[in-house]
Amino acid sequence: MQYQPYPEYGEVKEKSLGKKPVNWESRRLKFSIKLKNIKINAKESDLEYMGMENIESFTGRKIFDEENPITSEGVGSLFEENDVLFGKLRPYLAKSYLCKEQGFCSTELLVFEGKKLLPKFLQYMVLSDWFVSMVDSSTYGAKMPRASWDFIGNLESPLPPEAEQEVIVNFLDRKTRQIDQLIEKKKALIEKLDEQRIAVITRAVTKGINENAKMKPSSVDWLGDIPEHWKVEKLKYSIHMKGGGTPNTSIHEYWNGDIPWVSPKDMKSDLISNTEDYITELGLKNSSTTLVDKGELLMVVRSGILRHSIPVSIAEKQVSLNQDMKALITDKNKLLPHFLKEVIWSNQKSLLPLWSKPGCTVESIETEYMANTKIALPPLSEQAEILKKIEEMIAPIDKMVTLANKSISLYKSYRSALITNAVTGKIDLRNVEVGE
Repeated sequence: MQYQPYPEYGEVKEKSLGKKPVNWESRRLKFSIKLKNIKINAKESDLEYMGMENIESFTGRKIFDEENPITSEGVGSLFEENDVLFGKLRPYLAKSYLCKEQGFCSTELLVFEGKKLLPKFLQYMVLSDWFVSMVDSSTYGAKMPRASWDFIGNLESPLPPEAEQEVIVNFLDRKTRQIDQLIEKKKALIEKLDEQRIAVITRAVTKGINENAKMKPSSVDWLGDIPEHWKVEKLKYSIHMKGGGTPNTSIHEYWNGDIPWVSPKDMKSDLISNTEDYITELGLKNSSTTLVDKGELLMVVRSGILRHSIPVSIAEKQVSLNQDMKALITDKNKLLPHFLKEVIWSNQKSLLPLWSKPGCTVESIETEYMANTKIALPPLSEQAEILKKIEEMIAPIDKMVTLANKSISLYKSYRSALITNAVTGKIDLRNVEVGE
């Protein structure tokens, strides 16, 4: 639906806001909200802890894993019901939460109390593209960019009448719920397609692509029967590993160079070429990180994501690694990196329990367990044939996943635009019917 603008607008000092409806005020945010800064010692409190990791970006939804709760042993900030949290660390992540009850949070989250702004309107405002981009432009610190209350408090922001805030909140609650339902349907479709993809790849890398091949027991539970001419041997006889490290984050000359520095947060695709962080030659020389050649297999060995999956990717260019990563350098006469990637990725549910290191505060892979795991080794030429066949078989699945992800991206963009236009007065919602 095409929503109409307000009939009349007035000028504002903050150029990024454009113009405001004439019946709205605009004032520095510190006159509309209060920054709360009450500290609490985690060891002396039974209140529930809220970390940055517990908040979903852009939606404000709470993420909580009952089996692996995130806790704090240090000092946090106290919050009350209807306070609004906003992540000052990397504000482009758009982390905001509307508190449902008393608790305490990471000091990387600012605690706001609305004085002139309704709590839910305030949350929508701090999640808007306008607010996030303005705050992000003010950050300091190259490696860990943070926003300051001084900037946020002095930011000129929209202030609609309270009754209008309620109208906007009710509209956005309804529309974002509808959009989120559409997104969840697409995510469910992708989940089913991923299951199909895993099944196709698992069969190809453990049973081969010749349906008439004679089979034999592998004597490995997760492999089952394998083609008779395949070998079974421990992974350590086909690979060696390279680790990584972190250059000193306080030395600016070590960062923002041309060398991709891969950490777990970058491991979101089959191929890695770009990373969130880059280091310089000086940073490389003065740290324990090393260079990994193009085409090698990269794997996460320490991260919370290892609770449920093992991220693996192929380096599309020469990269460096942080200490939570390993490069599995294969013997190219025995094992193709891409083949090993498909073996690990498609069998991660079986391999995770075998490789997990016990007694760690952060989920980790025990590399000795991994190295001693037996895998099936087809002849090198057959590995290449299997990879080619896999590519053919999963192409239609990947096409459907791409289309579903494109739809999700469009839904998210529409969601963000709707929030921004509503809280900055670009659209007039006063006479919009509930069902529209």
